[in-house]
Amino acid sequence: MATQLTNYQCPACTGPLHFDGASGKLVCDFCGSSYDTAEIEAMYAQKEAAAETAAQNKEAPPPDSVWSENEAAGLRSYSCPSCGAELICDETTAATSCPYCGNPTVIAGQFSGMQRPELVLPFVLDKNAAKAALKKYYRGKRFLPNVFSSQNHIEEIKGVYVPFWLFDANASGSGL
Repeated sequence: MATQLTNYQCPACTGPLHFDGASGKLVCDFCGSSYDTAEIEAMYAQKEAAAETAAQNKEAPPPDSVWSENEAAGLRSYSCPSCGAELICDETTAATSCPYCGNPTVIAGQFSGMQRPELVLPFVLDKNAAKAALKKYYRGKRFLPNVFSSQNHIEEIKGVYVPFWLFDANASGSGL
């Protein structure tokens, strides 16, 4: 199981830190502390280097998967640094949360090479504003199934980053 995960924990209470788009800082829901991303990354730089060295020296376990080869193609398995649960992600996943303990986790190995983003724009709306906008959109929809507007599904709303690339080109041509 690979261990290329970054799961920032609060230095004050060891609770999970998540990125708050409004303030641009990492925030702890348990004690309310907030930290600059650069500050936390500096704290974890030595820890990540030690984990990477340990992962490189570790031998890969024999495949004992119950997945067929077609199902397992493109899937990667990680261990949650908080609870130890197995996280199964596809090869394009860069950030996820543990389905067992809910800790947000960044898969550091995905942000390397030529596909590394130059910039990630923060969300315009926070989670509460997005839920309010969704409830407003649902209002007045007579044929909307109840499952869409029930409170438990609205709480599951998540932001999704959609990558895009900009290209620049010069072209010339001549008429026949």
